[in-house]
Amino acid sequence: MMPGISKDAIRIRSYSKEDQDQVVEILTIGFQENAEPLFRRRVKHYTTPLVILTKSIIYTSLIELAFAVYSIYISKSSSSSSSSSTFFAGVSWDNPRSFQKLLPSPESALALIQPSFSIVWVLVTLIVAITTLLEMYRWSLRSNEKFIKTCIQEDLDDITGYYQSSSSTNNKPNRSQFWVACLDSHPQLVLGCIALDDIWAHTEHLKSKHLKRGRSEDAFTIPNKTDAGLRRLSVHPHYRRLGISKMLMDMVVTYAKANEFRRLVFSTTLFQDKAIAGYIRYGFTKDKTAKLATFIDLWFGSMDLYATEQEKEEQRAKQAAMLREIGVA
Repeated sequence: MMPGISKDAIRIRSYSKEDQDQVVEILTIGFQENAEPLFRRRVKHYTTPLVILTKSIIYTSLIELAFAVYSIYISKSSSSSSSSSTFFAGVSWDNPRSFQKLLPSPESALALIQPSFSIVWVLVTLIVAITTLLEMYRWSLRSNEKFIKTCIQEDLDDITGYYQSSSSTNNKPNRSQFWVACLDSHPQLVLGCIALDDIWAHTEHLKSKHLKRGRSEDAFTIPNKTDAGLRRLSVHPHYRRLGISKMLMDMVVTYAKANEFRRLVFSTTLFQDKAIAGYIRYGFTKDKTAKLATFIDLWFGSMDLYATEQEKEEQRAKQAAMLREIGVA
């Protein structure tokens, strides 16, 4: 806990338009934390060393071939006279086989290549490895930037319109809401944020997003009216470990029950293992995992807002196994 700040000094309030820049900044920081684990996963993937070795062998072979051709040319030039007629002495244009004398024997050609191959291969491998890793890192950053841009365009461009309007675009009652955490003494300073998404009210929006990803219309499942989507939970790094996430979650649960929701659902990338661990400890259960892209997996969880004490105890008994599964002790 940061010195000088107590839980009693923190309060949760509804989002206002003046919070826009701070909210986007906090969420962007959270998104950017995915770039490094995405890079590490690509590096550890079995295809990465295979690509490096394959490129190294190909490039080294081409360099050695060029070196051999150049060496042959130099050796032939030095052993011949200055006139081209001497160089081609004994060569008959009517007899193609006579040109073989211009080429070295297989043994001499191999001798030209062998001494330098190991050194060249090591140097080329180092260059290929460094170049490949740098490109992977740039790819991770580009992928993350694209993901952030998509998220912002989806709902963060107009938080008020998406989460706080009384009706959605298809005129369904919209029970969504967006909150921020702040200090009582500085209510304009945003420490963290969270959103509840009335996914039934946003059915058409979710369906459009589903189709844009190239999936079939038949594969789209209409959301349950009593399911609420938990979204945009993030706390600024300077104010973590103050219990803000739990305070935000408690607000969502209270609001969800008051608005006749029965279940909270959410999904996030497996890179956000600490966040998933927090959800699990709060009471969420794993529903499934799914692949979003080659190196990106999603974790889907849910929590019954009216779970019995026995169901809550069963969830607590499963926590250790779920935490081990995501790599968190």
